Amino acid sequence: MTAFIKLYAKNIIGLLAQTSLIKTIISIDCCPIFMFHRITDKKVDNNYLSIDANSFERIILFLKKEFRIIDLMSWIKGQKNNKSGCVITFDDGWLDNYTNAFPILKKYNIPATIFLCAGMVGTNQGFWFERTSNLINTIDTNGDLENAKKYFSTIIPKEKLNIIKDKKGLLWQINNELKKMHPNQISNWLDEAETSFSIKFDKRRSVMNWEEIKEMSYENISFGSHGMSHSILTILSREEKYYEINQSKKILEGANINFVPALTFPNGNYDQEVLDVAEEAGYKLLLTASIKKCGSGVSPLLANRIGVTEYNSINNNLLIYSIFVAKMLKKL
Repeated sequence: MTAFIKLYAKNIIGLLAQTSLIKTIISIDCCPIFMFHRITDKKVDNNYLSIDANSFERIILFLKKEFRIIDLMSWIKGQKNNKSGCVITFDDGWLDNYTNAFPILKKYNIPATIFLCAGMVGTNQGFWFERTSNLINTIDTNGDLENAKKYFSTIIPKEKLNIIKDKKGLLWQINNELKKMHPNQISNWLDEAETSFSIKFDKRRSVMNWEEIKEMSYENISFGSHGMSHSILTILSREEKYYEINQSKKILEGANINFVPALTFPNGNYDQEVLDVAEEAGYKLLLTASIKKCGSGVSPLLANRIGVTEYNSINNNLLIYSIFVAKMLKKL
């Protein structure tokens, strides 16, 4: 009931925020940057960062009507204070950005920027969180979810494990705990878990390749860095941070694509060392993953984004509510 009341209230506020007076207040010195991830054929279970293609097209049409959608490079060059402007971005470089989002963006002549994990482009290695999703879904299909909870007690605190009610909650908690580990530890843990439950992760290409990226580069789509391997940067040593941040920029700059010198942080996490390394590397913009504080440190290059998820994309009112809150909190 509480969740329903909150959702209803957000809808009402979002509706009111579309009145001419409040829209004017929102648009003053405000050019929000929206963050998307996956655009799928249909709704995907266990992934709140996925939006189906029909919802994405509705959102694009709404933003096209209410804002002047500009490219990220224009934002960097000074149009961030452009009244009634906005920017579209994507993180990770998923293949469905090419198969599902690109046709819609092209159809309406919408510019966008996709942040790539440069070391993963065109590979079939998959993200580690794809492996956790496959692990939990297979365990659930096999009817072994309760027994699995005992196994996962090695990384999930007992008090958190006891309140998990379904596979979605279990997957979220596992991912949350793994995010605290070094990438090598994550890989080792997943190897052991898959072996323990006799589960195989079928590797397949889930990210774009260079040919697809180059095709999009000719159609108003630009590309920035999301590191090399989607490693959470704050977990890494300075040397590892340097490699992720600098090598990805070097690869993208030399790839003959529409490159924009901007960096987004995997999982949104950053610290002062990450910011310093990124500034030294020559990036012109460092984008967060939320209007909420995701890290520590100060940089004149930092800017917030509004994440578009399955929750705030249900209807246009909720999306406007997100912009309204960000503006009122002075996070844009």
